[in-house]
Parts: sequence; C-alpha cells; structure tokens
Amino acid sequence: MTEYPYVYRSSMREYFYAFLDYKTSVKQKTFHYAFLFKQFDTFLTHRKYEKTYIDKEIYNEWLEERVAKVSPRTVYTENSNMHVFLVYITKMGNECYIPPQRKQPEKTYIPHVFSHEEMNALFIAVDGLRLKNRCTRNDLHAVPALIRLLYSTGIRVGEALNLRNKDVDIKSRVIKLCKTKNWRERIAPINESLAGVLEEYLYYRSRIPVEGIGQPDGYFFCGAKGQKIPSNVVGFWFRTAVRDAGIPYYGRSDGGPNIHCLRHTACVHVLLKMVKSGQDPYCCLPTLSTFMGHSDVIHTEYYLHLTEELFPEIIQLERKISSGVNEVINSAFKGYGDEEC
Repeated sequence: MTEYPYVYRSSMREYFYAFLDYKTSVKQKTFHYAFLFKQFDTFLTHRKYEKTYIDKEIYNEWLEERVAKVSPRTVYTENSNMHVFLVYITKMGNECYIPPQRKQPEKTYIPHVFSHEEMNALFIAVDGLRLKNRCTRNDLHAVPALIRLLYSTGIRVGEALNLRNKDVDIKSRVIKLCKTKNWRERIAPINESLAGVLEEYLYYRSRIPVEGIGQPDGYFFCGAKGQKIPSNVVGFWFRTAVRDAGIPYYGRSDGGPNIHCLRHTACVHVLLKMVKSGQDPYCCLPTLSTFMGHSDVIHTEYYLHLTEELFPEIIQLERKISSGVNEVINSAFKGYGDEEC
C-alpha cells in the first residue's frame, strides 16, 4: 500500500492521490506536489468546495490568495505545478480549467561565493565548534569532514547526507551518488587532501560504540547513535561557524550565506582554476556540468557569469586565451579575401 505524506480531505483528494501514484510510477519526485496539494486541499475544504473538477473561479481565487502570501518565484512554481496536475486530470477525462503559464520572474538571488581566505577561516571555525551541553544525539563530530567534502566535491548537502558506507570508496578515490536531484547516478572524485580527511573521520567514527555503524548500508555521515544527520542540524552548525569565522551573516531571507553556497563556491573556484590553467571558459562548461551533476550545460553557464562578476581578472585571462584563436581567424579571412575568384 502506498504511503502518502499528507491526508487530503477535499472533493479533489482522489485526483491528488492518483497524480502522486503516477509520478511515483515514473520515478519522479513527488514531495513538492504533495505539499502543494495539501495547501490547495485545505483551501478547498475551507471554501466547502464540493465539485470534482477545478473551475476558473475557484482557481483564480486560490491563486490571488497565494500572490498575497508568497514570493513571485513561489507563485510561478506553484502555478506551473498546478498546470501540470490539471492537464493530467483533464487527460483522464475530467475537464478542468487549465491556467495559463505565468512569466518566470527574474532571478534576483545572488549566492555568496566564499573567497579562499574565507574558506580557510571557515575550516578553522568548523574545527573549533564545541557542544555547550551533553547530547546523546550528537552530530557535531561529522560536521568538519562533511563541510570539507561539500566544498571539495560540489555535491548537494542532501546527496552527502544520503551517502551510505558502500558509496564511498576512499581507496579508489570515488563517491557514488545514487539519490540525486535529477535521479541520475554519478561519480564524484575524492582528491588526496579530502581522502585524508575522510580517513581521519572514519577512524574516530569507528570508536563510537554503535553496533553496525560500519556496515555497507549504514550512513556514512551519521550521528552518535548511527542515525542519519538532519540537514537542518548541519545548517545550524554551518551558520555558527560562519559567524565564528567573522563572515557577515545576513539571515535566511537576506542572502545567508547558507550551506548551499558551498556548492556555488566549489563550482566557481573550480572554473577559476581551470581558466587560470589556460583553458577556455566555455570549453570548460561541459566538464564542469558533469562535475556538478547538472542536467543541462545551460544551468552551468550561470556560474561563468558569476565568476566574471566576482573575479574581473577572468575577463583578461579569457582575452589572452582567445587572442591567438582570433588572430588565426582574422588571418584566414584576410587570405580568403585576397584570393582571386
């Protein structure tokens, strides 16, 4: 029997469940739909809506309420997801109002990219974190190694916390990522310095008196009882380390920096290193896209513009790299123009 994260009570509940079952059958994530349906279900219940289809009036009333409560980007995302859902149940033979796609709002959020000096200060601060009270569910021992892994590999914090012992092969210098955002398995590299960090972490982890903590299916980053570490706990310790490192923290709603900024930082620093070694920035993008686990190189191109803004010297390096190519092209066109037709 399928387990659902929420219980729906409105007249549309059977369609909510059917859609979630469909998405699960094609191996697509359903939690964001389930959460959206819970909000919409509550709205319909409060309005005592008894129809088994969605008409234009009730949908626009719900959308107007959402516009007043959430950000434009959230409205855009929710409207897009509802569009998919309503198209689905219409194809099932239940005619519904299909909302038009809204224009995607401009992206205003700029992630914080840590400088190399800030990263060094952050590592020192992470190593200096201490518990103020005794706690049987202590997760702090894993945080220093986890932070270094996120920066070194650029993987998402959720992907790191889902790692099992069998997924991390320090000897072969690879990490196998199975549960990823895009449902695609990929490999993340382990460099020499990270390998040393992970070996030291495993040495101390092995001293935790928990049976089976080193079993293949056990969580690689685990708490004092062998349990999976919650992402909000990692976020708390990260924000504490940021403040201890003297890095300005502006709050969650004002740009952080948050734990995901380590992924942005890793990508920008790798791109910067590749360009400084003489590689063309745009030729680096396919490799960098694979490294980051992006489904399309277009998503990676954003980091190129971000790098140029944060590191103006990149523009000068790019000109030096491309100058030789431009000379060859100009010379070829000049020779072509001199030929007799």
